[in-house]
Amino acid sequence: MPDCCENNQSIQLQRLSKLWQINMGFFHYLVFLIALLFFATVEPNSHGVPIVRNINELAQDSYGIPGLSHITIAGSVLHGFKEVEVWLETFAPGAATPIHRHSCEEVFVVLKGTGTLYLASNSDPKHPGSPQEFPILSNSTFHIPVNDVH
Repeated sequence: MPDCCENNQSIQLQRLSKLWQINMGFFHYLVFLIALLFFATVEPNSHGVPIVRNINELAQDSYGIPGLSHITIAGSVLHGFKEVEVWLETFAPGAATPIHRHSCEEVFVVLKGTGTLYLASNSDPKHPGSPQEFPILSNSTFHIPVNDVH
């Protein structure tokens, strides 16, 4: 192979090596920038609550409702969340909550059992009208809109 070709290959390899070093430097800078932005926007857990929890170790309450077991898995009061709460609720056969409404939406995931959802529209805040009945089954989900009586 002529010297000029070997020289060209050598120069090309040197250029590729420098380009690789520049790209790797940029990559490390980018990773650092992303990490910096992440840590700058994540609020520290001021309550000292661990990210991973054993549900069996969390406080349980019934709120005075016979047959209800309520556990707050994650929520604003205990864990510093601003807009989300996650509950685990277990109802004994025949147990029910009193008629109520919330200024937020609710989403339920039914893992096991059956029941009935009574839901009335929020069209009239003082007199919601007769509730509709919806059967609830295992492995189903349902959504309660804001202020709907249920």
